[in-house]
Amino acid sequence: MKNTFIQLLFLISIIISIIYNKKQIIDIKNYDYKVQIYRDIWGVPHIFGEKDEDVAYGLAYAHAEDDFETIQNILIATRGELASIIGQDGVPNDYLINLLKVWDTVDSKYNSDVSPKIQAICNAYADGINRFIEKKNR
Repeated sequence: MKNTFIQLLFLISIIISIIYNKKQIIDIKNYDYKVQIYRDIWGVPHIFGEKDEDVAYGLAYAHAEDDFETIQNILIATRGELASIIGQDGVPNDYLINLLKVWDTVDSKYNSDVSPKIQAICNAYADGINRFIEKKNR
């Protein structure tokens, strides 16, 4: 009986240590952008890149450094999920997003109506935001 109790206690301690030591692992993507962000004495970012995609990546990263909270809020609002965060005041926004079928339109027209060049720039901007998040969560 005593041996079983010790084994049970040992097992519980292992489970607890696993639960409390579990870390969220973020798979860091290897981005291939050639960009330099220089901030002047007033903190204004000056972004230099070889291609538009490079500059979009740098712009997003600098934007996230400066005002990530607004980026998050806009993302939530454009997804039509604002009420889940701020409550009843967000309902009109969510209703309008769903009424206008914004995401149905985006999903149906993005690949056909947006040029590959613009898609690449948008993806680079998203990569810049994601890179900021990855570095912030290390």
